Amino acid sequence: MLDRSGIPVGINGIGGRIGGNTLRVMIEHPKLKFDVRAGNDIGLDPEDPARNFVQCKAHDSTFGPWPCRMFADGDNLVLETSNEATRIKLYSERDPGAIPWGENGITGVAECTGVFRSRATADRPGYDSHLTGGAQRVALSAPAKDDVLTVVYGVHEKELNTEPLLSGASCTSGSIAFPLKALLSHKEEWGFNAGFICTVHAYTAGEQGLQDQPKHITPGSRRMFAGPVNIIPTTTGAAKAIPNVDGLGEGMAGIPFDGYALRVPVISGSATLLNVTLAKEPPLEEVLQCFRSLAAQRKMNGKFAVNEDPHKHVSGLPLVSSAIIARPESSIIDVENCLKQGSMYSFLCWYGNEWGYVYRLVEALHEQCS
Repeated sequence: MLDRSGIPVGINGIGGRIGGNTLRVMIEHPKLKFDVRAGNDIGLDPEDPARNFVQCKAHDSTFGPWPCRMFADGDNLVLETSNEATRIKLYSERDPGAIPWGENGITGVAECTGVFRSRATADRPGYDSHLTGGAQRVALSAPAKDDVLTVVYGVHEKELNTEPLLSGASCTSGSIAFPLKALLSHKEEWGFNAGFICTVHAYTAGEQGLQDQPKHITPGSRRMFAGPVNIIPTTTGAAKAIPNVDGLGEGMAGIPFDGYALRVPVISGSATLLNVTLAKEPPLEEVLQCFRSLAAQRKMNGKFAVNEDPHKHVSGLPLVSSAIIARPESSIIDVENCLKQGSMYSFLCWYGNEWGYVYRLVEALHEQCS
């Protein structure tokens, strides 16, 4: 039976990593209900997009087989469980404004291509072009290049259902946003002076499978080296983007904060080393307790967690990157690997760079459309 009871949404970039996982989380989410009616992707075979999607996504190398039957019916992708079915019309439009969201009765769109990170100009479409196609709300799955509400869901303070446009920041921003929220709640007490991050990030489509110098990579960049066999230093915009995140901006004002990334040869599951200086030098256990207090709040369930030292607590787990792959949290503090030396503190924050990120994006879009 076709189920149309959820919030009507569409996904641009449905055939990509983030777009495909957005669809999967919308289908699997234990609490939120979506009615995914349409998707768009120029990378799918325009002659047979639904069949191409099934070929590409039915078994995922990272997350395994989908939890439902998947098949093509013409240009429609059908996802079927024992109780209900989802029927998704697939398009292949280059201009977001040409995708007929309105004709499909769609309220919200997840913009997951990574291409449209600015508003439209006279000669170029943008993430807001989806409004031209009939959508009422757009959630961007990347940091925007212009001024728009930036949300890490759970850290945010503004009501989202009045916002036609928002950015879901980045997976790395999410990994530090929750512990920073906890630290900033003690800013006056502890004296938060500065911070920097090093994110140890699974390799992405931005790295090469084999060493090469394609046109889209700056000549001489380290990202021309093969991602699956190298540790590749690169930049991250997450640290500089943090002051733009709703709920953190005012608290982070005036605090020097920067960072860099290491792309490493794992398929998914990443970690950020969050390093801060706290002038009043509170005991490490006191700082960890502020993380525990935030994680214990009901609204943080599935968003932020503290993993206790497995040598000291029966509840603690010896975490590694593969253990994080399908976790829904944006940030998991690994207590065993948190350190203090004088006023310097280092916290290891695990995160699912695909799954955890998509969970927050989907939750933000749901509230945006409610």
